[in-house]
Amino acid sequence: MSFLRSGREERRLASFLAVVDDEIAGSVSCQLHQSPFPEVIRPEQRLHGYIWSVYVAEAFRRRDIALALTNRAVDYLKSIGCTTAVIHASDAGEPVYRSVGFELAKEMRLKFPAK
Repeated sequence: MSFLRSGREERRLASFLAVVDDEIAGSVSCQLHQSPFPEVIRPEQRLHGYIWSVYVAEAFRRRDIALALTNRAVDYLKSIGCTTAVIHASDAGEPVYRSVGFELAKEMRLKFPAK
């Protein structure tokens, strides 16, 4: 519970459910992005939102539910003043996010061998 409480208070965490015929078909969460470094630009000029955990149950896939959930998260982030949104896409999710307007951004990773 403390994770949710602090997320809501400090990061403006919000989660949304898609319900179809009284069944939970999917979900999404979003919040203000936690920067790993100090922000030096005023929030009204650059305030990042982060969308995570977009999920649609298998029985409900291919019905634009992921699209609706993503749009709901984007709308929420805009409503709290975010100037950009970040999402890490799976191969299956990438076409959905592109249709919302997301663009690929360059990110590099270095994997360390297991000890």
